[in-house]
Amino acid sequence: MIVINTILFRCTDKSVTKIEIPDNITKISHGAFEGCSALKSIDITNSVTQIGFKAFEGCSALESIDIPNSVTEIGGWAFDGCSALESIDIPNSVIKIGSGAFKGCSELESIDIPNSVTEIGEWAFKGCSALESIDIPNSVTEIEWGTFEGCSALENIDIPNSVTKIEYYAFNECSVLKRIDIPNNVTQIGGSAFSGCSALKEVHCRRIENIKEMEVNKSAFEEDHFEACVLYVPDGTLLEYRHHPVWGRFKQIEIDRTE
Repeated sequence: MIVINTILFRCTDKSVTKIEIPDNITKISHGAFEGCSALKSIDITNSVTQIGFKAFEGCSALESIDIPNSVTEIGGWAFDGCSALESIDIPNSVIKIGSGAFKGCSELESIDIPNSVTEIGEWAFKGCSALESIDIPNSVTEIEWGTFEGCSALENIDIPNSVTKIEYYAFNECSVLKRIDIPNNVTQIGGSAFSGCSALKEVHCRRIENIKEMEVNKSAFEEDHFEACVLYVPDGTLLEYRHHPVWGRFKQIEIDRTE
């Protein structure tokens, strides 16, 4: 391994199967273990505060990893293509999960995101095709571009009230997602946010004020959704939803009695 001061820069042995990070390391740098396709396990010391950009990209044999409670940031594409990774515990020290951090982790079935996380980057879980459920913490305010795109086993997702924006392609191709609850504070929904959600049957929109000001892209939902899905809205808001340029396209709009 190449270490300069307290930064681990590069693992020079691409055939390594197990790694123990030395105690004095504070950062695992850009691409440190990129392409170490035989790496199955790694012990990260609790002196590490940052896992860098593409740090473990393409470590296709990596099955599990324990992130210590000292880490505050998981860099962009840090675990991209770790296709054997089945589970990961994110400690409550982590504040940011970078863009594409777990992209292509196709065996990842579940992940717990602590309330310390305030930012989940674009495409963070794209292509996590075994991911069945995920709880987004109440500290997150935006669901970024393509965050859960291609999560084709995702059946349930809880969007917290803290979220104000659902970006383009956020849930694109989540093909078994049957129901989505859009919290009261959401003001923007981007294009193709729910495209490819072929099993979607219920949309529960909780917004009760300034409904006409909601910016919902005309392509956020597919044409089939407007025909087959039921849009459930709060009591006393039915007319406002019917007059909205996008919500009004749903053929079935009903008062939500489950609130």
